[in-house]
Amino acid sequence: GDGCDHDCSLSACGNGIVAGSEQCDDANTQDGDGCSSACRLAESVCDDCIDDDGNGLVDAADPGCAEGPLALGRSSAVPAKGALILRGDVPLPDGQSGPATVVIGDGTGPILCATLGDLVQKGRKLVASAAVGGGTLTLSFGGGLVMVKGKHLDLGALDDATVHVGVGIGAHRFAGTGAFRTRGAKRIYP
Repeated sequence: GDGCDHDCSLSACGNGIVAGSEQCDDANTQDGDGCSSACRLAESVCDDCIDDDGNGLVDAADPGCAEGPLALGRSSAVPAKGALILRGDVPLPDGQSGPATVVIGDGTGPILCATLGDLVQKGRKLVASAAVGGGTLTLSFGGGLVMVKGKHLDLGALDDATVHVGVGIGAHRFAGTGAFRTRGAKRIYP
């Protein structure tokens, strides 16, 4: 507990020795293997909107719950207006079914976590939409592309440049992170 482990090596996550504030240490700093890159136990429940492992990421936005990456594309947010448009690619074939979920957070923690209901076919895309707080949130998926649009959402806490996004499509979850930059009242990526 003094910064030097029992084998006289410096205490550090990934050295295989549980020390200090670590909950686990599996001798690596990879996510998705039961012990996170921050040496915290993996998210135990991936659909409860609770940060079970204390790493600031919730459910689908937590790499411990995600089965694959969400590669963010051109995206924007206007927190003062509650507007949001997120685009991304997910490695999932079309034809999926089940509920859609969206999780958004920043470096300070979760901002929004919502279940939108079951995906329904609309043309070539699957779509789910729901009232979230005083606004609406819609997820559409097709051809490996996912889009999340929000209007009148409470995004006032979105004030850190690092934005974490998680989407659930049926039983599949994908997580991505992007460094958003400020342009006037708008936050944009890339």
